Amino acid sequence: MIRPPITPLPEHAISAYRQEQPSIARLILEAQWAYHQRSAALELAPDSPKTLGHIRAMYLHTGALLDVLALRDPDDDEARSATHDRAMQLCFLDQADLSDPDRTPTDYLRTQYSRLHRHPMTTLGGEPGYEGTHDGTGHAALLSLSVPYLVRETLDSYHWSQTIGPAWPGNDAATRRAETRRYLLHRGLLLDLAAARAPEDGATAVAAAAAGNALRLHDGRTEVSAAAALDYLENEYFYLSEDETDAQHPADCLGGCGGSAIVMTIMTWDDQGDGIFVPVHQEPAECLAGVPHQHPEGCADCGGHGFTYSRGERHRCFGLDIPSLDYDDEAPF
Repeated sequence: MIRPPITPLPEHAISAYRQEQPSIARLILEAQWAYHQRSAALELAPDSPKTLGHIRAMYLHTGALLDVLALRDPDDDEARSATHDRAMQLCFLDQADLSDPDRTPTDYLRTQYSRLHRHPMTTLGGEPGYEGTHDGTGHAALLSLSVPYLVRETLDSYHWSQTIGPAWPGNDAATRRAETRRYLLHRGLLLDLAAARAPEDGATAVAAAAAGNALRLHDGRTEVSAAAALDYLENEYFYLSEDETDAQHPADCLGGCGGSAIVMTIMTWDDQGDGIFVPVHQEPAECLAGVPHQHPEGCADCGGHGFTYSRGERHRCFGLDIPSLDYDDEAPF
C-alpha cells in the first residue's frame, strides 16, 4: 500500500517513525491502552505469563510516545531521560545486548517499534537529528509543561476512568466522572503541547482543539472555535482554584503517591483475635501526603476510632475521613 505524501515532522528524522508515520493521537491511544492492560493484569493476574507481555507493551508504547515528543524539542532533557528509562526497562525485559557503544537503549526501543509494525529493519543508531520548528514562541506557559508529567497523568487517569465501576466504594459515578475529566484535560494538553512543538503538524492541532471541545461538553458547555477550545484547555489547567492547586502533590510526595494524590490503602483486615489483624484487601485512596490525622470524633458509623467490624473482619470506616494510625503501619503486607 502506497501512503500519500505527508508533511515531514521532527520525528521523521528517525526511520522507525518515518516508516510508520504515527500521529500523536494514535501514539497516545496505544500508550494508554497498553498502560491500562498492564495495570489490570497486575491487579487480576500478576503471575500470568501474559502479564509480562502487557508490561513490555506498556514500556514500548509509552517510550515511543515520549520519544516522539522529545524529538519535537531538542532541549527537552526531561522527556529524553524519561524515554531512556522506558527503553532501559524494555532492554531488561528482553535481555537485550547493549555491548555495542554505538547503539543506545533508545535505539533499541525504536528498533522494536519498527519491528512491531513489520517495517524493514534499518540501522537506527547515529541518525541525523532534526532541529524542528519550535522556536520558543507561542504559549510560553504551555511549552513549560513537563512532558513526562502529562503522559503519566493521561495514562493514569484513562486507566481509572475505565476501571471505576458499580463495585467501587462510595460515589463511584462522581469518582469516575472526575477521572474522566482529568483524562480529557491532560490528554488535550498533551496534544496541544505536541502541536505547539511542531506547528506543521496540522492533524495534531485539530485533535487538540477537538479535545478542548470534548472537555467543554463534559463540563456542560457548548462547542466553540478551535482557538477558543484550546484557550479553555489551558485556562482550566493554569487557572486552577486555590483548593485544586493545594490538592496537587509533588512527584516525591511523602505519602508515596508519586504526584497522583492516590495511594493503595488497606481497607480490610482479617481479625485473628488478640489484636492481630492481617491485611486482606486494598484499594486506591486519597493520599494524605505523609501527615497522619485522626478520624473525627462523633462519626455515626465507627464512633470516632476509624474502623467498623463484621464477620471476623475489620474495615476502614468511610463515614468521614480515613484515619492513619500508627499501628496500621505495623500490619504485615
